[in-house]
Amino acid sequence: MAIEQINHLQSGSVTTEDSTAWLLKGWEDFKSAPGISLLYGGLFVGIGYLMVYGLVQSGLESLLLPMASSFMLVGPLLTVLLYEVSKTLQNGGTVGIGQMFGAVMAKSGQLAVVGFVLAFLTMVWMLLSLVIFSVFFGGTPPDMSSFYNDFISQPQAPIFLVVGTLTGGVLATIAFAVSAISLPMIMDKEVNGVEAIVFSIAVVRKNWRVMFGWAAMLALLTFCGMATFFLGLVITIPLCGYATWHAYKHFSKD
Repeated sequence: MAIEQINHLQSGSVTTEDSTAWLLKGWEDFKSAPGISLLYGGLFVGIGYLMVYGLVQSGLESLLLPMASSFMLVGPLLTVLLYEVSKTLQNGGTVGIGQMFGAVMAKSGQLAVVGFVLAFLTMVWMLLSLVIFSVFFGGTPPDMSSFYNDFISQPQAPIFLVVGTLTGGVLATIAFAVSAISLPMIMDKEVNGVEAIVFSIAVVRKNWRVMFGWAAMLALLTFCGMATFFLGLVITIPLCGYATWHAYKHFSKD
């Protein structure tokens, strides 16, 4: 799809009522395909446990928070299979695992363009988190046995948290603007990755108030899933994926 064609897609205003509707439609998709939804969410639970296990075994438990944040940055890319589920349900079809993977493989080249940007932002975040820690505390992050004495109780800890949060927030904003609309658009239309990213950023910029609220809602759902020892991801990951599809469809004119 050329840039001129993308410009014909709707990029009108959006309200908080619309974003609520996206979530409700996502929940309907979850209920319409419970088996695939729970299986997909369960995979993320397993990924979460493997991530924690790896950090604990490496003595890097203090990196759990930045690692969890980076997980949120690349999360949209990991839910592209779910967009095909919502698309199939919307068209009145029957969802199949083979169909899901086939659809993603057919668009893998353009998805990789967005994936590269998200992976780059994730790498930048991990590097910056280590740099920021070194600036304020020096050395490497402590293990959990001395985390309070070496980190939390230190006078510079509040400033460190503010700087880290602001830095992560900037990168998360960029990642959201890049991926919010682009990934489901690629799954839905014949469009290249760069064009999809451009349109996604334009939509988020034009509707930034509601879209940033929408981003916060998705982040909150993901955080709640992680806070329940990752078990909540069984529901929240599929729900966020389906809702993202319906958010995209709000701006898409077929």
